Amino acid sequence: MRARQTGLLLAMLWLAGCAAPGSVPQTKEPVQIQAQVQEQELEEQKQEQEEQEAQGESQAVELQELERGLTVPQMLAGLEQVAGLKPKAAKMLIARLQARSDELSAGDRFELALLLSQKGDDTSLKQAGQLLNRLEADAQAPGVLEILRLQRRNLDLEQRYRSERRKTAELRKKIEHLKGLERELDESNKRMQEPLTPTSEPAR
Repeated sequence: MRARQTGLLLAMLWLAGCAAPGSVPQTKEPVQIQAQVQEQELEEQKQEQEEQEAQGESQAVELQELERGLTVPQMLAGLEQVAGLKPKAAKMLIARLQARSDELSAGDRFELALLLSQKGDDTSLKQAGQLLNRLEADAQAPGVLEILRLQRRNLDLEQRYRSERRKTAELRKKIEHLKGLERELDESNKRMQEPLTPTSEPAR
């Protein structure tokens, strides 16, 4: 549109110059003007096409991210599903998800992290933490980030609790061992304090 307006303006100026007294029309000028107009139109069309292609690529990327990305409804559904699973069903679902770990969507990875967190052993808790870290690194939506951080905090607390329980159990074992040594020492001291009874000599 801008190219046509520019071309018309140049043509009007050229006609005005031709109409002026003593002016001699130049037969090459209209051809040059038309060539310039066409060149400008082609340049604008090329630029517009490039903008449309770039916009299309951007939309395609956004669509892919939306398909792969994690949403709050997905997370809430995953939390509800995992909470209602029995141990045997949860174990089977973990095995099924881990068997295709390279193909998991973000929603599946979040569900697997929940299942591993619920399983509770050290290896599972570590794997759950790794999954949550990757999901948090890829997440953009504030609601999704908030849920992931809460879940990560719960996981950290669970790991700390298990660590403290292990330390407590080890401490109890040491205490029981010390009590046993103390009892043995008391019994030994009692035996040492008992008076020695003289042995009677055999009759001759």
